[in-house]
Amino acid sequence: MPSTWKVVGASARGEAHIKSGLPCQDHYSFETLNDILVAIVCDGAGSASHSDKGARMGSEYLVRSLIEAARSQRTDIFRDEAALRALVETKIQELREELPNCDEDSGTLELSAFHATLVGLIVHPGGGFFFHIGDGAALALNAEHTETVAFSAPENGEFSDQTYFYTMDNWKEHLRITPIDEQAHTFLLMSDGTTPFCVNRSHDHVEPRFFQPVNQYLVQVDVSAEMGSQALLKTLSSDRANSISKDDKTLVWATSIAERLVANVANPVPIQE
Repeated sequence: MPSTWKVVGASARGEAHIKSGLPCQDHYSFETLNDILVAIVCDGAGSASHSDKGARMGSEYLVRSLIEAARSQRTDIFRDEAALRALVETKIQELREELPNCDEDSGTLELSAFHATLVGLIVHPGGGFFFHIGDGAALALNAEHTETVAFSAPENGEFSDQTYFYTMDNWKEHLRITPIDEQAHTFLLMSDGTTPFCVNRSHDHVEPRFFQPVNQYLVQVDVSAEMGSQALLKTLSSDRANSISKDDKTLVWATSIAERLVANVANPVPIQE
């Protein structure tokens, strides 16, 4: 059965990381299985020595293992919040056990060396869930893109520059599950470098000056995922984006291709003033 999803993602290295010679510490991954979509964005902590690996392994491992669970188990598990939480907790714990020995050059490392946030989505035409640890954000919009029907806002610590990671000892206390109903057709997952211009300050609505031109381009049937990713990367790397946030920026956009797509191709539109 072919995928029922069109998914586009991009990660842009932040201006601050370019100047300091640091790699991009964001990573995203996604995979589909029939009508199920799993997507994850991870953002590595700038203060952690191997956070880029924590972000990469976090997104890739969890997407792969959740898709494997969908293949081997009844998909009803993705319709029940308690069952979904138990599955996600199991897979995160497996990941945490893998991480300390993943760097052959450095030997065994503490989990804190891999600190990274986690913004995840598992969805099917009947609904789904966001699962989230730390900052970044996730939103689901209806078919007309006029209403936000589900959102998962950032969670910060005592100060705005503090957050939580799946590599912390108390990670389970900060794992938030948000149900998504069948009204949702378009989804956005992002790291905290993208939130300042992609969503409002309450993180419960998209910023139309950014979202509308991006969405108008990506929904076009003649725009492939590769074309969309290149255009999205150009937008996230633009001078305008860097003037708002000097951090790494990641955005994953996904929509049900059962929805009517636009046939005409337009040029990618950068972030508007």
